[in-house]
Amino acid sequence: MIKNILTIKSMIINKHKITDILIHGREHFFRYDNKYVWGILKREDGVIALSCYPQFNDVRDIEHCLLTGDNCITFSSNEFEAHESISFKDLYTIIISGGKKIDYTRILDDIIGAHV
Repeated sequence: MIKNILTIKSMIINKHKITDILIHGREHFFRYDNKYVWGILKREDGVIALSCYPQFNDVRDIEHCLLTGDNCITFSSNEFEAHESISFKDLYTIIISGGKKIDYTRILDDIIGAHV
């Protein structure tokens, strides 16, 4: 299970490798490193589920997967300790914001520097 968390942390660190975000219902599909199609969603109970679709390499093919019920590999934030599940929330935030996380520190430094 440690590999799951390391994978998520690697995606967060290398968020520039997250591309082709596609929203289908409540799930956000994306491609990572131009190789792997993933989906992430936040359930009504707050649990975040992350799924890998190894048989696809294009998010546009996900419609086929959803229609045929092809298998995916899924793990959820509630399967991990609280300090580990934070990584799920961080990745979810990056994905729903379109893969671009706002750098508030840079903005604040810019504003402070302009008035000092």
